[in-house]
Amino acid sequence: MFVKRIVRLVCLFLAFAISTNAQVTTSSMTGTVKAAKGDPLVGASITVTHVPTGTVYTTLTRSGGRFDLANINTGGPYRVQVSFVGFESVTREDIFVDLGETEQQNFSLSDKSTEL
Repeated sequence: MFVKRIVRLVCLFLAFAISTNAQVTTSSMTGTVKAAKGDPLVGASITVTHVPTGTVYTTLTRSGGRFDLANINTGGPYRVQVSFVGFESVTREDIFVDLGETEQQNFSLSDKSTEL
């Protein structure tokens, strides 16, 4: 009797473990932001907007000018805006991301010349 209960309990745990396999339902975006001369821009602002829903994702670049955005909606189109003080802002439109994939976007910003 006791063995039957243990076997049932083990089967129940195995069925639960098999049924709880995670499925990926999002995507991610990664890339770099550099100056026109090739120097990485640390602290550049990245704003990614999912146009159909208006969902906005933001991040800042870290060392090496790299950025990562995880768990973004699959599909698109997306609008990606990159800005940094003293540099021209860059906007890219109609970017699409595939389910479970990482979209690579690299940016090169040119100096903003101002005259005082």
